[in-house]
Amino acid sequence: MSFHHINILNLFYRTNTKYVYLHKTDMFTINSTIIYDMLIYSMILILIVFFFPFVSNNLNNNRIIELKQNYKVKSLEQRALQSMMNPHFIFNVLNSIQFYLTSNDSRNAQINLGRFAKLIRMNLEINKEKFISIYNELEYIELYLSLEKLRFDEKFKYKLHVDPNINDKLVHIPSMILQPFVENAIWHGIAPQAGVGELVIEFMKNDDILTIIVFDNGVGIDSSMINKSTHKSLGIKITNDRLSIMQKIYNEEFSMKIIRVENTNPELSGTKVTLKIPLNLV
Repeated sequence: MSFHHINILNLFYRTNTKYVYLHKTDMFTINSTIIYDMLIYSMILILIVFFFPFVSNNLNNNRIIELKQNYKVKSLEQRALQSMMNPHFIFNVLNSIQFYLTSNDSRNAQINLGRFAKLIRMNLEINKEKFISIYNELEYIELYLSLEKLRFDEKFKYKLHVDPNINDKLVHIPSMILQPFVENAIWHGIAPQAGVGELVIEFMKNDDILTIIVFDNGVGIDSSMINKSTHKSLGIKITNDRLSIMQKIYNEEFSMKIIRVENTNPELSGTKVTLKIPLNLV
């Protein structure tokens, strides 16, 4: 083999060697880039898996705290409103009791004075509670209705019904949730109309939902009252706000619906309020 041939082979070898070397360097560069990208993606994944839920939980916790504070404010507003019993109600009840006394009907005077005293005491006790059993709520409502009947000279009758599948001593509802609707049904539904009115309060179980219906066959209550701030609608507006906040806190249904019921039979026409809340709050 000539010297020229040897140089050509060396050049070829070097060229091939250089080629191979460059190829390996390129592979190393590519592999380094892939490893770098994988590290970046891994860090992002770690942040998503561990850090973001922590931040999200903190945000959710702060939101829940804010909602609970708002609910507390609304509850305090309603307690303040509830604790200030309508002076006309107090005056008329005491007037009726005085009438029994001046008529020498001491028995009825004592019965209704006892009811009135118990209503005042229960009103103060209920205002301290966040939830109240259906049993205690109905006891309070029935005391209130019996005195309102006395005040309005038996102008209305009422019916209270609880689904047999509901244990009224174990199932609880938010305190003071019914009073505004019962009060409005009597004062602004039944009282202005002629004749004897009727008020029906029902508690029904639908799966895990407690449905409460308050129906009166009075002149009706405009649903637009919910968003007004007059005294007669304030209790309803606060109740609606409380239900909305509770729905966000518990992430379950808390709803209120007021509709005007029309029927050819006047006794079946009136206002229907439907409240829906979770069955097992406590």
